[in-house]
Amino acid sequence: MPVKSKVATARPVRGCSYTTFSSGDSSFIREAVMPLAKELDGHFQSEGIPLHRKVLPGPLKMARHPTNEPFVVVGIVGLLLFVGSRFTGKILDDIYAVKIQPLVYKALGRTDKKLTGANHRKKKALQFGVWHTKHRVLILFAIVGDSFDEILKQQNHLRPLHANGIAWIVENGVQKPIHVYRIEKGQGNVSPILFDSLMEAQKYLRTGSHPGR
Repeated sequence: MPVKSKVATARPVRGCSYTTFSSGDSSFIREAVMPLAKELDGHFQSEGIPLHRKVLPGPLKMARHPTNEPFVVVGIVGLLLFVGSRFTGKILDDIYAVKIQPLVYKALGRTDKKLTGANHRKKKALQFGVWHTKHRVLILFAIVGDSFDEILKQQNHLRPLHANGIAWIVENGVQKPIHVYRIEKGQGNVSPILFDSLMEAQKYLRTGSHPGR
């Protein structure tokens, strides 16, 4: 469905870059991942927010390792933002609410009708993460739902959770480089689930199995 917004006139945010990531079979990639990536690439280029082309920090590097554990989440659509020295929840106002959220609605608003089989029946996840370069910590949100329609309705939780995530770090320190907040049915964890790597976090989010537990 067409989405009208004031995105094109929004002020670009300096010192910011992005990358996308995903998991799922070829059908999920075609129907969910590619449409969103296309929207993001086109819009971010016009806004002067570049694709992140530098070597990824160690905790963010991913590798494919087969697992025998069953997947709770059948597919993931993800976006990472890399920000510089600003350690503030305002990043969600400047970028996600104004620039990204309308694109997510436009790209994924009709995806449920295109998914078939397990991709339609099983849970999906939309992930959004902010890597704070100066502090070397990723605050990652995973919105999980039985449908993208359900997922899109929960995006309003991101802003307060990010502010909460920053407040938690200020009070408790970084401790580990990956801080995960999982949102489902309108509920999310108040304290972060901590990981040493994004790869460990993705295994937990897809299978429900936390390494070391």
